[in-house]
Amino acid sequence: MLFRSELAWLVRAGLTPAQALHAATGSAADLLDRDDIGRVAAGRVADLVVLDGDLADLEHFADNLRLVLRDGEVVRRREGAA
Repeated sequence: MLFRSELAWLVRAGLTPAQALHAATGSAADLLDRDDIGRVAAGRVADLVVLDGDLADLEHFADNLRLVLRDGEVVRRREGAA
């Protein structure tokens, strides 16, 4: 999973997991001068990953994956997830 690897590289470089996630989402949207992506809010494009567990546990990122939304539609839901 490329996204997990990129987050791990940022954390290894010294960012906290929360800072790494912001760098991969909100900061990237700012650099692209896009106000419709990179943040969770009404009227924004809804690509969202929901985890059970700690974002810092990148080794088990895929195991902790509960739900993935792309363009507001569920594209992956772990079995048993509400």
